[in-house]
Amino acid sequence: MPLPTLASMMLALVQLSFTIGLGLAVLHRTRCPVPSPLGEGGLACFLGVGTLGFATLLLGLAGHCSALELRVLMTILAVVTWPLTAQWLRRFGPAARPWRGEIPALVVGGVLFALLLLHAALPPLAYDVLEYHLAVPRIWMRAGEITPVAGNLFSHQPFTAELNFMLSLALGNDALPSVPKLFNVAGLAAALSLVLAFAIAKGLGRGVRGPAALLVLATPLIFRISTDALVDIWVVLGVLAAIHTWHRWVQRRHFGALFVAALCLGFLVTIKHTALAFWVVPILGLFLWTILAHRLCPPEWIMSALALLTVALLPVIPWWVKEWAWTGNPIYPLGYGLFGGEGWSEAQARLLVGGHGLRSPLGGDFWISLWHRLDVFGPCVLSATVGVIVLARRRHIRGLVGPTLVTGIAAMLLWNLLGGGADRFMAPAVALMIPLGMGGLWTAVVWCRGWFGRAQARWGTLAALAPVIEMALRIGGGHFEFTMYLSAVAITLLLPLMGRRAMPSRLVGWAALVPAALLALLVARGEFILGDETPVDRLAWVMGQSSRGEVTRGFWHIQAFKYLNEIEHPEGEVLLVYEARTFNLDAPAVCGTVFDGQPLREFVRGAESLDQVFERLRAAGISHVMVNRAEAHRLMRFYFGLPPDAPLTPDTVRPLWDFPAPLTEAEYHLMVEFDLWAAESAQFSRGGLVSVARLPE
Repeated sequence: MPLPTLASMMLALVQLSFTIGLGLAVLHRTRCPVPSPLGEGGLACFLGVGTLGFATLLLGLAGHCSALELRVLMTILAVVTWPLTAQWLRRFGPAARPWRGEIPALVVGGVLFALLLLHAALPPLAYDVLEYHLAVPRIWMRAGEITPVAGNLFSHQPFTAELNFMLSLALGNDALPSVPKLFNVAGLAAALSLVLAFAIAKGLGRGVRGPAALLVLATPLIFRISTDALVDIWVVLGVLAAIHTWHRWVQRRHFGALFVAALCLGFLVTIKHTALAFWVVPILGLFLWTILAHRLCPPEWIMSALALLTVALLPVIPWWVKEWAWTGNPIYPLGYGLFGGEGWSEAQARLLVGGHGLRSPLGGDFWISLWHRLDVFGPCVLSATVGVIVLARRRHIRGLVGPTLVTGIAAMLLWNLLGGGADRFMAPAVALMIPLGMGGLWTAVVWCRGWFGRAQARWGTLAALAPVIEMALRIGGGHFEFTMYLSAVAITLLLPLMGRRAMPSRLVGWAALVPAALLALLVARGEFILGDETPVDRLAWVMGQSSRGEVTRGFWHIQAFKYLNEIEHPEGEVLLVYEARTFNLDAPAVCGTVFDGQPLREFVRGAESLDQVFERLRAAGISHVMVNRAEAHRLMRFYFGLPPDAPLTPDTVRPLWDFPAPLTEAEYHLMVEFDLWAAESAQFSRGGLVSVARLPE
């Protein structure tokens, strides 16, 4: 393995070490009862991420978040927290010994995790990652302070996970951009540890613990959000952490568990504002169920609710105060109807809501969208189906499935409403479906034991997951046809019955070879996970046999940024037209997201000629212009309803130019002239769609 890939993995492990150590310190201070080192590690990871995000926010607002200052902070944390991390590792070793019997699940899980690392080691290429998840932290780190980023409304959102990515960027610098992606894989590992800890706490048998973790690992949506620098895997981890600690409070009535559960809820909102929905529906449902099941007296219920709300607001308030000071809106850019917002308009708020698919729950597109999105839950939904079918017959899983069924379905509906165009917004609902899936798996194991015996039960249960794992790997992003979905349901439900009637019991164990054979076939055909690169291409990158340029050869805007980065003496800033993914650009950029509007509009407004536009650009310190017409076509299709086969002309792009306020005819013609000049004067061009031009003297 080449040095850059190995160094990225080692730096991600270093960051994970002091993150867990800081979280362990929080757990020890609160004296939260944790039943096993597995659950302790998962909780500590999420608490560490939240605490580090909070500390980095305060440092950045004080003007102390340069790369050097962050490295000093991480060095101190690594030294101070290592004794706690070392103690946890010593406790973790003996606790892992009983899992040696889960060989089938460990083998398949190891293969899936290797594929995860293979994808995570690639440079970041996802759209949102290059636009703000990594781009904004990189801008803040270079500036040495946290300030509003002009032309990027996402810089106003809660950025706890992104501030942890900033620590990753400070560790890896520009030479190792995959460190944040590898750190995200650590978040998935922490989520798996909480799943296993929850399985132990619920008394699920050894034959189901490993496959329960595979439910999460093989879910297409989880697979996708864990392999890039997206924040959604941390939301999943936070939901699991909140449920886990809430369960401990119900069992022990320990204030430390309630405090940590509330802290997890607060950190959730500092990662993503949409997590506020998790406060309303699932937690309210679990809370009411706890009250009814355990018959809490009103004073105890009221005091617990007040304590939960007070502690949950503690990490959220600084983010809201910051936004109130910056824009006058604590949840900017959301809530325009309630709070307004400086530099924000009703048209922009409407596009933000419509573009992200916040639709009426009674609309037909909402239910169609929900139906087509069931595939992203993959095996979680399939095994949950088994659990629901036998719910009335199996008394011992009622307590596990009952409240989660109601809250899980409610969360699926709510996150589909909020998510709209992005499946990954529904990731928290996956976390709520996990207990259902474990209940279904436990039922399958009970059935198999009655027919085949204990040894074959593990292999039979694992084999039932084989077609689902195969689809999770074969289909990029998890979208598969409805007929394939029904086939997976049928195979998953009928495989134990088929095994009993059609083959001797000793042959059922051989069914575990199905996942291995499918994986070998898929690797040979190059059909797994995401992107157009084959596994050989990705392995070549990880092993240092291909360059970054070869991996990004299809991303023309990155090639244009590479050209700009290689200019020896850049005279000034770069104006980006139709483009906002600035992570790979070293020079300062003037740009705007589709919601902010094109910054070129401000230079064209009121101008009488193209020369006057050039003069204004030079006065603003701009020396080069990059135009990405391919991105303009995508934005028009996604946000303004342009048909996919419509040609790219000035008339078809005009709605993008007229947003958020229409241009005059003279200004519109100046925009057309500018676009023609950028194409004709290009010093760098790809396909006539992406061009870089230098402003005339």
